[in-house]
Amino acid sequence: MSYNNSNGKIIRVVGLEVANSSIKGYANNKSLLYPNTVKAVTKTFEGSFIKNNEGFIAEYEGQVYEVGFVDNSGSGSKSITRYSTPEFKRECIFALSQLVERDDEEIRLFTGTPSSHSDDEEIKKDIINNLKGTHTVKLIPSNVKRTFTITHVQVVAQPVGTLIKSWFNENGTVKNKNEMKNDFCVIDIGWGSTDLLTMVGGRPKEKDTINLAMSDFNKNLRDEIQNKHPESKVKYYYNSLYELDLKVRETDIIETPHGLKSYNIKNIKEEVQLDFAREIISRISNTGINLDNFYRIYITGGGSIMLHKAMQNIFRNDDRISLVENPQMANAIGFYILARQTWH
Repeated sequence: MSYNNSNGKIIRVVGLEVANSSIKGYANNKSLLYPNTVKAVTKTFEGSFIKNNEGFIAEYEGQVYEVGFVDNSGSGSKSITRYSTPEFKRECIFALSQLVERDDEEIRLFTGTPSSHSDDEEIKKDIINNLKGTHTVKLIPSNVKRTFTITHVQVVAQPVGTLIKSWFNENGTVKNKNEMKNDFCVIDIGWGSTDLLTMVGGRPKEKDTINLAMSDFNKNLRDEIQNKHPESKVKYYYNSLYELDLKVRETDIIETPHGLKSYNIKNIKEEVQLDFAREIISRISNTGINLDNFYRIYITGGGSIMLHKAMQNIFRNDDRISLVENPQMANAIGFYILARQTWH
């Protein structure tokens, strides 16, 4: 939402999740979802940048960048030092440039980190200090400039967003007060890690991060396809695991270039899904979290789309296992709800 402060300046509250594979943002019923790729390019060639309406081009601090193009390498890093880097700042600033609607807006931002980083005050300071201030982005080829000032930043564990979205409507009203009294576990399956959050007696209890996620799943899937169909050269044609991920989300058919030959990988994919879901559940058990203890287990994150059916099968269709609505955007929408509750 947005509103005017006492000086007449527009204040916009935003939820933003800057993940390893993708950017997710939400403000005023406007959703933002694109690959987390940022590539510096030579200014001279601005006119030739547009590629199939994919991604966008922007100038920031005197440099032109391609943002969100699938065939560029990922910008996100798994290192805990990423939050103080210029790369992380650019990822956030470019996303916000797509969510502001007028010049000279004031941004109040909620964002998240992996669960294992969420209580680290130094990391929170790095994020806040890196992002606060006034930023100007020029969008190309329109040459529209967006200047905005980030005045407030709060940081929570990423799965908190899903929990808030599951409990509250966007206007902050409670969906089901009685349900909130129960114990919950959130399993947030991302690209670089799987994050865990448990709520017991209405309070956070465990926060943990498992270094097993969709980048690993797609590597396992690619290896298995290559083993069973070596002539497919899937390792060569799908050198980018992210491109493979986008492909297998939509279809069970892998094709060689120009469609000269195709392979039905449905059975392979289902086997890898089941094995991978078992491994995630085993890793969760190793953290000391007992999934039998929870009233509801929320499955969220981009990886949940690929793995929730396998997890349901492992739990024999236990109705406690709940795939959240719009799982890729759930954290960002939850952050937006928190921002509304905090600053309005």
